[in-house]
Amino acid sequence: MKIIKFAIIVIALVGLILTRPTKDEFIDWYVAKNYAEETEVVKYTVTQVVKAQTEQSDYLVFSVFEVDQKDRYIGVAGIFIGRSSVQDAADVVQDILEEASEADSNAK
Repeated sequence: MKIIKFAIIVIALVGLILTRPTKDEFIDWYVAKNYAEETEVVKYTVTQVVKAQTEQSDYLVFSVFEVDQKDRYIGVAGIFIGRSSVQDAADVVQDILEEASEADSNAK
């Protein structure tokens, strides 16, 4: 039984290591997320600027990307988590709470 648990942990770690995002993958995601409505020329220019301003710190199962020494994002298993992602999630939760509160008020 211990061997099976150990094998599962090793497989999970290897999977995380192999799917750790690269700097190019982060830049593609960052530009697509923040400049989706822009022209290809603008996207290309922004890509070059972001590439020059982004520092990557690699850890065994994840990477940390720092853009212009201000915004930090964590990349793990092909997913990026950053300040804006956390803020987006907080906004969604706030909207849900407000809707629930309104529904509760209307029910009374």
